Amino acid sequence: MTSVLLPDAETSGEARDTGRLIVTVRRPDGDYQAVGVLTATPERYSFAYLRRAVEADGFISLLGFPETQRVYERPYLFPLFAERVISPRRPDRLEYLRTLNLGEDATPLEVLTHSGGHRRGDNIELVPMPVIDASGATRALFMAHGVRYRGSAASERIARLSTGEPLTLAPEPSNPADPFAVGVHDTGGLLLGYVPRPLTGYIHALKEMAAAVEVANGVETNPHLRLLVRLNGTLPAGVDPFAGPEWDTFGS
Repeated sequence: MTSVLLPDAETSGEARDTGRLIVTVRRPDGDYQAVGVLTATPERYSFAYLRRAVEADGFISLLGFPETQRVYERPYLFPLFAERVISPRRPDRLEYLRTLNLGEDATPLEVLTHSGGHRRGDNIELVPMPVIDASGATRALFMAHGVRYRGSAASERIARLSTGEPLTLAPEPSNPADPFAVGVHDTGGLLLGYVPRPLTGYIHALKEMAAAVEVANGVETNPHLRLLVRLNGTLPAGVDPFAGPEWDTFGS
């Protein structure tokens, strides 16, 4: 799969309805495995499974997507994902959107991109596919994983972070659980959480990067929504971390 080339979100209104989300499933060991890709354009939504995920032992298809080798398309958001977008009728909708750094006119795609589509008691999460342009310039947005396990010092530090505050992404090659793990730290070196597993190969491929807080929320917020990170960086010429066989989808 070749990663999608998108216009800058600040200069193109169309970008609000255009993008790709990696659909992941949380495994029993707590890791998130990429199983498919949800693609949005102004005209339609589509979903396709990753070949490698379908061929893995123990694969289970997602609700509403029983045919693993088919590309699903429709003019509106599939129910499995639509139910992860807060209803306009919810009295707490504006408060929820503020925790995602979104306005009241946020599109369903923007809500899924900023929230990860997390639902309590559910093992599905959506990770925005990074945007890569022809020059290698790239940007990404992701929720820090593992915040709930970082302890009170990290939790309190996140509550004090401000939008735009710099963060550091540091690989952990000696991590016994995952040598590709990338930690999210404040400028003082305190570990706050981790980069989602489907993005670690992308992070390792960057030749330069700068990460910052998109939005940080207090301790009363769901742990999955505590810290949203924005990253800008540069990839070496001709390098696309999402072009290998690991990211091939049916129909691509």
